[in-house]
Amino acid sequence: MALFSKWKKRWKAPRQLKTTRIGKVYIALSLGVGVAALNTGNNLLYLMLGLLLSFIVSSGILSEMNIRHLTLTRILPSQPRAGEMCTVLYEARTNKGFSFAIELNEKHALFPAKTFLSSTKKEQTTLVAAQCPAPRRGPLRLGEVQISTRFPFGLFIKTRSIYMPQTLLVLPRRLHLPPKTIQTSSQKHFNGNLNAHFKSVPNGSGDVWGIVDLQEGNEAKHIHWLKSATVGKLMKILREPENSHVCMLRLEALTSLPLLDRQCEELAAISHWLLAHGYHVELQTPSQTLKASSGPAHEKHILQTLAWAGFEGEEA
Repeated sequence: MALFSKWKKRWKAPRQLKTTRIGKVYIALSLGVGVAALNTGNNLLYLMLGLLLSFIVSSGILSEMNIRHLTLTRILPSQPRAGEMCTVLYEARTNKGFSFAIELNEKHALFPAKTFLSSTKKEQTTLVAAQCPAPRRGPLRLGEVQISTRFPFGLFIKTRSIYMPQTLLVLPRRLHLPPKTIQTSSQKHFNGNLNAHFKSVPNGSGDVWGIVDLQEGNEAKHIHWLKSATVGKLMKILREPENSHVCMLRLEALTSLPLLDRQCEELAAISHWLLAHGYHVELQTPSQTLKASSGPAHEKHILQTLAWAGFEGEEA
């Protein structure tokens, strides 16, 4: 008995079938006609019973043809923020025939995105969008997408599951902190005083100082491509360092997830304000340190690092 219970949990039917309200009425009507045909022996009732049963059989065959050859590709949003609506795209394609009236549902408790595909045909890719609020900061492991259809008569809902493992990384919730609040938060999150962080940044935006060979570990953005093409090897341009504001943000190790979420949200808002005002931002976390830099790409890296905070064990 225990072996049968384990097998029942592991085994999953390739299709799930659910009867709609109209389908239940239709089945009850078919049973009533069948009982009447047996009691009366009326050939017309037998003919009607056969017609009703044929609709049930044809419904199963057509619904199977509708979803059997359908393939999906999930396209995740690039920078979803916690608490905000994000859009997931699905590329639907059928390898044979046509597909009509398809419902797509994410089988995830925290991210129940759903959308409707009206139709698609062979050798045609149809793009549909599903909107769902991002529930929390951090990675969301997405797995199954359920393909359901009521085609052709609406008597049954036939469902097929497609397993598409992907990770949706939700960035910290967006906070709009006024400058006074940022100055107040500096004592808690900055490694020192905000106005005291000045140091020279090598290869800044100063005047050109010289051109030297590119060394291992140097960034590609400093390559002088015209000079490199002339001499036949990679050359690096050096600029005079200029004083830039460099701020070091620190993420404390907290065991409480709500407190950690709040700290990540504040750090994300502070880093956005600093980068927008020309600061170079360095982020220190219990597991890694992001070197001081600026620009949209660095801000995205900071947000992704804050999103993974507290979930480092799931990153692998």
